[in-house]
Amino acid sequence: MLTRMKNVLSLTFRISPGTSMIAVLYVLLMSGSVVLGQHIIRYIYESVSGYHEGSASWILWVVVFFVNMTLFGNTDNIENMLTTAASRRVRALYYKLFLFKIYRTKQDAFYRSKVLNEVQFIEGQLDQISKTALLLLTRLSMALFTLVLTTASMVVIDWFIIAAVIMMAVMISLSNRYFTQKKIALNCDHMSDERRANYFKSLLTTREHAKEIHLSTNKAWFLNKWQDSFQNLYHAKLSFAAKSIILGDCVRIIEALFPYLCALYLVYLLSVDMISSGEAIFLTGLVGTLKWSVKQLIDLLTKDIYEKMEVIEKFENFLGNTMADCYEELEHDQAAPKVSGEERMEPFDEIIVDHVSYTYSNADRPAVRDISLKIKKGEIISILGYNGSGKTTLSKVINGLLHDYEGRVLFNDKDIRDMDAERYYQYFGNVYQDFARYKMSFGENISVGDVEHLEDAARIAEAIHIVNLDDVVEGFANGTDTKLGKDLYADGADLSGGQWQRIAIARACMGPKEILIFDEPTAAIDPWEEENLLQNLRSILNGRTAVLLSHRIGFARLADRIYMMQEGQIVEQGSHEELLQMNGLYSQFFFAQQKLYQQ
Repeated sequence: MLTRMKNVLSLTFRISPGTSMIAVLYVLLMSGSVVLGQHIIRYIYESVSGYHEGSASWILWVVVFFVNMTLFGNTDNIENMLTTAASRRVRALYYKLFLFKIYRTKQDAFYRSKVLNEVQFIEGQLDQISKTALLLLTRLSMALFTLVLTTASMVVIDWFIIAAVIMMAVMISLSNRYFTQKKIALNCDHMSDERRANYFKSLLTTREHAKEIHLSTNKAWFLNKWQDSFQNLYHAKLSFAAKSIILGDCVRIIEALFPYLCALYLVYLLSVDMISSGEAIFLTGLVGTLKWSVKQLIDLLTKDIYEKMEVIEKFENFLGNTMADCYEELEHDQAAPKVSGEERMEPFDEIIVDHVSYTYSNADRPAVRDISLKIKKGEIISILGYNGSGKTTLSKVINGLLHDYEGRVLFNDKDIRDMDAERYYQYFGNVYQDFARYKMSFGENISVGDVEHLEDAARIAEAIHIVNLDDVVEGFANGTDTKLGKDLYADGADLSGGQWQRIAIARACMGPKEILIFDEPTAAIDPWEEENLLQNLRSILNGRTAVLLSHRIGFARLADRIYMMQEGQIVEQGSHEELLQMNGLYSQFFFAQQKLYQQ
């Protein structure tokens, strides 16, 4: 814990050195002023009582006392200012490290509930742990400095009160530590319930699901699903809160009685002439200060800071390294020279999928089994099959999105596991069924497909023309600068599902992408646009390699080679004519759809 505290402070001083030094100086002055105030009160009392010669000097000490109180009596504004100034940069860094880790986490991990629970837990704690450094620099340091100064002042007069404070501190420490550990364990154990409750809440409250949910008769059913998860979570929290209150009240009673017991002890010492009345007043004031500093120190170390350090440990386990080392990695990544995609990429020749199998977490059978195929430059490959046959999973293995597969994927005879993932991704333009609908401008929605040419209007216009979106752009007063997303922009526009899908296709075609993967690219497009897309597919591809995933025959007929998948395996392969002659699954597929369209 001490090592982690040191690392947090070190990183904070590195990020915000000026504010951190001001905070330390502020704490030193505050701690000194607290103890100085008690010494001044003692000196004034003894001067007025005739213990010191030249008792008129007490007037000067009164002035000093009020100056001290004026400067340090109410420092909430200063503390809030320091907290805001220092925590702002620390909070930004913690979120940046979190997002940097998410960005670099393998896609496979996001199919595991445990990982998603961990992600949500950490994300929910980032605001709190970003305040850790300020707790160390201000509240903890002040409590520590005040304790040292108070103890040094008291021990020369009487040590028994110090011993009593230590006993009270041990009791509070054990109580706080126990409940802090229980609180963290409770939050972790019930993260699944919290995620489920949030999910059902989003179903009932967000625009995305509003039409289907509000038009159905199942609103009460969804509400009950939310309530079940909510109650599981909050019944556990309520039980924990009840135990905390009972034990906490016992501790608080002892804390409340402590000053009175100390006062009785001081009366006894005064009655037997072991201390003077000035020392009794001095010690009475210091008892309150000592109790405050010990209580602050113990609460911080065994509750507030201890809890945050536990979360920081989980955060660093999630990051896979200390925050300082991850910060170095982040700085190095951002400082790395950027080169264009064209300079980064060697010419694509072929991809070989060699006996690949992939099984999702907790699945009872592989999604794809022992797949072998070859994709050559300039070919149009169609992977055909019913929903759930493994088409999308196979495509995610091919483009490097999924990593935990058996077998090999070779790119120009190199195993893609040995290649830099970011460079490998540069070869692919991807259009999946659940494509992104970015709430940005129309042009930005397309240009993010090739961020190195975000401002290249000619490339954007070409991509728009390829997918026949010219008339849509012309219908907007602001053209490609039109913001998409009515719920986010007052002057925002929205698009139909088919128009969004064409934007996704245009985005995939941006830049030097040599391989395009289209997963059900006409799912949201009307029949006329689908026919137009089919007729212009080769001009859209412009000589690039394409992998077309679909359960529709239309795209398959345009392919140079068709792979028919069933239950995760390739059961047939060949051209359209060859597969028809086999009179197998593809033939059944073709004639069933032909009959449907004829009808």
